Amino acid sequence: QSSRLTFPNLTNFRYVKVKHMRRVFGHPHTFLVLREKLIDVNQTLNLASLSVEPVESVKEKDVEFVAIAFDVILNDQQRMDFVEREKEYKIVTTPYYSLSSSDQEEDKEEGQGVICIASNDNDLDESIISTI
Repeated sequence: QSSRLTFPNLTNFRYVKVKHMRRVFGHPHTFLVLREKLIDVNQTLNLASLSVEPVESVKEKDVEFVAIAFDVILNDQQRMDFVEREKEYKIVTTPYYSLSSSDQEEDKEEGQGVICIASNDNDLDESIISTI
């Protein structure tokens, strides 16, 4: 549901593997709470949004998770909508891998995708902070 708010014409919805990052629920998603009002914070107390963070130590380098990838052709308006919607994140590109590799095989990179990394208070635009 969330993906289709910004990318109504997405295609090729599929499961992939993302390596060297972990999923975290770290901060409120202002787009879903304030603008779209998809989350009633007063009723559910659900406020945290899902993002990722890179793993820091060599010991954690084998960390991976299953994610959803999809294809989308962005026009200028969709690109601006995406940046506006996700402005409390750091948006980066990362490789993703096929889930079909066996344990004995090297993971095959399937492509590169955009992913949202959790930011911190120092990285947030003042306009975001003033709406919370």
